[in-house]
Amino acid sequence: MTRTLGWTLLHFLWQGAAVASVLACLNLALRRSAPQARYVLACGSLLLMLSLPALTFRVLSAAPATLEAKVASVGLAGVAVLDDATPSSAASLPAAASLGRRIEASLPGLVALWGAGVLLLCLRSLGGIALVRRLGRAGLSAPPAVLEATMARLATRWG
Repeated sequence: MTRTLGWTLLHFLWQGAAVASVLACLNLALRRSAPQARYVLACGSLLLMLSLPALTFRVLSAAPATLEAKVASVGLAGVAVLDDATPSSAASLPAAASLGRRIEASLPGLVALWGAGVLLLCLRSLGGIALVRRLGRAGLSAPPAVLEATMARLATRWG
């Protein structure tokens, strides 16, 4: 589970960047259109970013469990590739496997770090809720008349 979650987080880095890049390009192309259109695009992008990790997790859960299992699934075709490969491409295959093993080894730490971040953000949100409730019970007074007049003037000017 930790391995699958870790790879899902790593894949979401490029997936989220790709979705954000497409959104930025579309926003640039639609800069003169109605704000509602850009808003719908932004909401669609957020929904896509929400669904991509779930889909990636599901796909990775069905994949072979280890890098060695992936290499073994290639079978003799991989040996033929190594036999016909140039020295530089043959050297890159073990380097890629080595990089994969190093990433695999760091996945538990990545997942733990991500979980700690999620926990901290949840605690921050709970603290904000507690603050709002406390302010609601404190019986706040109305803002000064000067501030209200300034805000009304700004609201009128900005429409």
